Amino acid sequence: MRIYRNLVLVTVTCMSVLTLPTLAGAAPNTISSADANLPGSVSFGSFSALAGVSPLTSGNTCNLSNDLNNVTCFQISGTGTYVSRMYATTNVNAFAIYGHIEISGPNGFFRNTPDANITPSFGIYLNLANLGTMPSGTYCASTWWNLGGGVYDLYSSACNSVHA
Repeated sequence: MRIYRNLVLVTVTCMSVLTLPTLAGAAPNTISSADANLPGSVSFGSFSALAGVSPLTSGNTCNLSNDLNNVTCFQISGTGTYVSRMYATTNVNAFAIYGHIEISGPNGFFRNTPDANITPSFGIYLNLANLGTMPSGTYCASTWWNLGGGVYDLYSSACNSVHA
């Protein structure tokens, strides 16, 4: 059984919502990965524009932990409710922790990494591509610090929205 405790967060947020014209029936800006369910390399495809306007779902948020040791960043890219990429990272500055990064959304838990050592020279990331149409709502990337004995602290978290 895992027990999760929440910490109060210091928040530094930068978010943008853009509007781009798109072609009727044209493929959105595409991002591909060898396996959309696992971290992997990403390559960008092409973007086509014509008539009509679709909002670009785009956000990049980074938040610090109370002790300023950890920063969690979360980026969502896509058009409307079509999500082409979610990318979450976690890094530490002064001392190492053992934990994982998790993405959750309006329906709860979505994906996470296994627990790993996160050191000042080695952060971890979760890179998901070609996710398709996703439910509208708030998605968050959270760094969970494994304190042992099945107890986890929410170390820091960053959130963005998917919207039509």
